[in-house]
Amino acid sequence: MSVSTAGKSPALASTLRQALEVQFGPEYGVLVEILGTLRDTVLVEGRPHSENKAVFARLADPEMAAWIKDGLWHKLAGHIQEVLGPDAPLACLERARQTYEQSSGAAR
Repeated sequence: MSVSTAGKSPALASTLRQALEVQFGPEYGVLVEILGTLRDTVLVEGRPHSENKAVFARLADPEMAAWIKDGLWHKLAGHIQEVLGPDAPLACLERARQTYEQSSGAAR
């Protein structure tokens, strides 16, 4: 996560970044990776921008980070399949789970 004050106060940017890192744990970094992978998959399908925007909004469920933190990978998989269909690329979840367990020390 990056925070910028456009060079006006690097100390403030550092303080804000540290506060955000406490508030938003490693599950958010993993979530960004998952959503990035899914975004690439959706964009390859060549849908109109308005359709993609709607799909991305549905994918970004506010509960996803909590599911990662709580080890509820089946809920993530179900949500992704609900939005993208049964052929959704779920392999990214196994990589994400491994990354999360390494970064957080949480083995589930």
